[in-house]
Amino acid sequence: MPRRTMSAAAAILVGVVATLTFASPAAAAGTCYTTTTLPDYTIPMFTVTVPSAGSTAASTTCYMALGANSNAVKRLQTTLNRCYGQALVVDGDFGTKTKAALKVAQGMNWLLTVDGEYGPKTRDGITWDNGINATTGRWDCAWVDGPGGLQHP
Repeated sequence: MPRRTMSAAAAILVGVVATLTFASPAAAAGTCYTTTTLPDYTIPMFTVTVPSAGSTAASTTCYMALGANSNAVKRLQTTLNRCYGQALVVDGDFGTKTKAALKVAQGMNWLLTVDGEYGPKTRDGITWDNGINATTGRWDCAWVDGPGGLQHP
């Protein structure tokens, strides 16, 4: 029986396809891996911490989806629990429950696409917890106005 061999071009093609197949989920999971605290320019001492890709306000323009695992995901999960009444385990794993909870939050703002993925539009369209209100004893939540600061609802 003749021995079959793969051409060099076919071998390269198989390698490229395999690399793309295995690299896509990790790349698709997200670019947010840490958090950044943004100041409230209208009310002193109020801040909000949001997912980011670095330590500057501009780095809050990042992305997360299924498969992401980071402190940024923990921050999102905490906000979904405190501002949207979800009951997520804050474990930093962006799984199906986090995606479903994010869809609930996105669905409360008609300007957002309800896709369960986090990006700049979701950052600006959902409210973020910024501490316990001294008067009510409840978590206070505020909107982020782009990467530059907060707006209180």
